[in-house]
Amino acid sequence: MSNQLAARIIGILILISTSSYMVADDVFVTPILSAPNYLELAYLNKNSTLATAVSLFFINSVAIIAAAIVLFPLVKQVSERSALTYLTCRVVEGILLLLAAAALLSIANLGKEMMEASSTNSEWVNSMAMVARRERYTLFQFAMLALALGSIVLNLTFYRYKMIPKVLSALGVIGYTFLLVKMAGDLFAVNLGGGYLYAPGALFELLLPFWLLFKGIQLPSNAQSTN
Repeated sequence: MSNQLAARIIGILILISTSSYMVADDVFVTPILSAPNYLELAYLNKNSTLATAVSLFFINSVAIIAAAIVLFPLVKQVSERSALTYLTCRVVEGILLLLAAAALLSIANLGKEMMEASSTNSEWVNSMAMVARRERYTLFQFAMLALALGSIVLNLTFYRYKMIPKVLSALGVIGYTFLLVKMAGDLFAVNLGGGYLYAPGALFELLLPFWLLFKGIQLPSNAQSTN
């Protein structure tokens, strides 16, 4: 496989992963979980809306890992350590996001119990649902930490070897550093900034796949596996 073909495949996989996650979370999951009666809605939509969302989350995880696998031999030519770090982090991210998606099914099952529960049991069901929601977000946080760490390493490698434009790789370093800070702060219940911290990373993830599709990845003429 040529480097340019590999870059185009990576670009397509990134677009697939980003779009599938956004549709699953924004279109299917958020309207249910933001409703006051989200438990009942989750159960009633378990085999339709939530099943579709979980399928899209699965596609996202597969695309994430596949993109990292295709990218691995390209980055390995300049830094084997960076290539392995990035691949490992994306595999961890993909698995954690799948586990977070599975938590949605737990919430749906609790919705069934809520509909059948007596008034004395409803408080317990609500408490378990809050635990499941917190577990889902915690898994997401650790997935984003893995994404941030791996992507910082990758973009520093991109920057050093000029594999993509330096301004783009610098944007990636800044964006994923902000993401790392945001997720670390959330884990310790420290507010280190609002949603604007996601903006540089989101812009990078929008620009990178199109650069890969139309321009590809440039490797140094003397590229070889180094540490």
